[in-house]
Amino acid sequence: MNRSLMVEMMYVLLAMPALARADELSGSVARYEAWRGGRAFMQATAIHAEGKLATSGLTGVVETWASGGSRFRQDVDLGVFNQHTVVADNTGWSTNMSGQVEKLSPADLGEALHDGLLLLAEVFPGRNGAELSAQPAEKRGDTPCDVVRVGFGSARTYDYLIAHADGELIAIRSRVKGKLRVTAYADWRTINGVRFPFRETVTGEVPSDASSTDYRTIEVNPSLSADIFAMPRAAKHISFADAGASSGWLAFELFDRTRLFIPARINGHPTTVLLDSGATSTVLDSQFATSNGLKVEGEMTAEGTGGTSTAGVVRGVNLELGTLSLHDVTAVAIDAAPIERQLGHTAKIFLGAEIFQDTAVDIDFPHRRIAFRDPATLKVPSGSRVIPSVMEDGQQILTASLEGRPARLLLDLGNAGALALFPRFWEQQDFLGQRRTSTALGGGFGGMHTEKVAMLRNLSIGGVDLPRVPVKLVGNESADARSSRLDGNIGMPVFSRFHLIVDRPHERLLLVPPLNVDTRFDTDRTGLTVQPTAAGFKIIYVAPGAPGDKAGLKVGDEVVSVDGAGKSAQWRFGPAGRKLLLRLSDGRRRELTLEDYF
Repeated sequence: MNRSLMVEMMYVLLAMPALARADELSGSVARYEAWRGGRAFMQATAIHAEGKLATSGLTGVVETWASGGSRFRQDVDLGVFNQHTVVADNTGWSTNMSGQVEKLSPADLGEALHDGLLLLAEVFPGRNGAELSAQPAEKRGDTPCDVVRVGFGSARTYDYLIAHADGELIAIRSRVKGKLRVTAYADWRTINGVRFPFRETVTGEVPSDASSTDYRTIEVNPSLSADIFAMPRAAKHISFADAGASSGWLAFELFDRTRLFIPARINGHPTTVLLDSGATSTVLDSQFATSNGLKVEGEMTAEGTGGTSTAGVVRGVNLELGTLSLHDVTAVAIDAAPIERQLGHTAKIFLGAEIFQDTAVDIDFPHRRIAFRDPATLKVPSGSRVIPSVMEDGQQILTASLEGRPARLLLDLGNAGALALFPRFWEQQDFLGQRRTSTALGGGFGGMHTEKVAMLRNLSIGGVDLPRVPVKLVGNESADARSSRLDGNIGMPVFSRFHLIVDRPHERLLLVPPLNVDTRFDTDRTGLTVQPTAAGFKIIYVAPGAPGDKAGLKVGDEVVSVDGAGKSAQWRFGPAGRKLLLRLSDGRRRELTLEDYF
């Protein structure tokens, strides 16, 4: 959910003296200040606004408070869920869809505090690291505009489009964490001598960024109590039977060696759930939710690894995992059928952030068992490697070394690949170099797309060195990939060799000995992307020049047996030089020789 930008229009106040000293900017600043209200504008110290919000196909209300240059709060109520963001005295919090409170990371807190700092006329201009510059003039529609840029490093810039003729603020174009967003203002009215826009329209790079707000009331310099900026009250969703502190060990299925399925009950009905630490919310298949008596509400645009798609919201989800109860969760509802087809496995529930937020998730991969523990009573096993992490935007971020280069990686146990690198990392001039690459078909929720694949010489995490790691070099299809804060995500194949404890409440991972560093990563040596079918595997992509292409295989071919064996995709990961005989559904046979093609 994007924080409302209504209050950002006072942002330029930080820069007033610096702009006044700059001849090329002083005229636009003077016009802007006069148009907004002159002295009354400069004396504004607090605001309170309330209005109607429309975003992601949902409508509701938004209420914003700001005071003193360092306190900010915004409440959003979209009917099917609420969201709260609070910043006060260098500390901040936000809530997820289920009402769990997440502490803002230093990076997220800095962004929120800048919102607060730049709202109020009492903030001393030019302080707090703001850098100001004049940008080339441009037109917004038919309106000639001066452009004033206020920046906090390259990762956070705000361009104020100010009408040259009279100083009206037409729009603010921001780029924060690599995401471009434009907020246009209209319906200006005068409150206590200060002009404020009662309508703002936000557009961004993807449909989920779009929103519009029509304000019903705006107060200038109201009296705001400190209680307004208190930490939100956390919703409690986790409980253990008999006042225990653990779910107990649960056997899990590690399907295709990359997907972790756990037995569970949803609202009393037996099922299995797929564990996904990269999901910022638990996700249900829409038809499955309806068949289990849950109501799918709303229609919004949601983003996944493959792009955007339509989703709904489901309230009142109750899950049982052993002796643990996860109750009254608000989840996202999607059509999971395309994901199931790609997985070759039933996947009705993707268990995400809610379970990681309030438990330590103990995954004993060598013994194929998992337990969810009370983090307050968790004891670190002797000899464990501790990997520090940070929480940003509800996601757990680790730092690893990739061929000696530091990389900030999202922990994503829902990712079947070992490592996916984002353009911010792999587009560095010296990364690709003479590195051999090929292509594959990848993605997930939101769609599939072609992406580069390559081999990383080594990865080091928590003092553990792992050689020859296959990596995907993904494009900008997802919000994570477009982010300026992330270099990639690190997936299941890296961690499934360990006994792993994901302790998000304490912002760490634990690798419990003994540490397996000898198991090699599965590496595709066919160049084929396949999708399971009832009879075998349908080929949905053939990498040019790869072994599958050399064998004459085409998109649409269906493989029904490999060397006479039945349905298993592990044949793609055999040793280089092995010859395979593939029988197709139409009776044809193709010989394929496995090789390292990237």
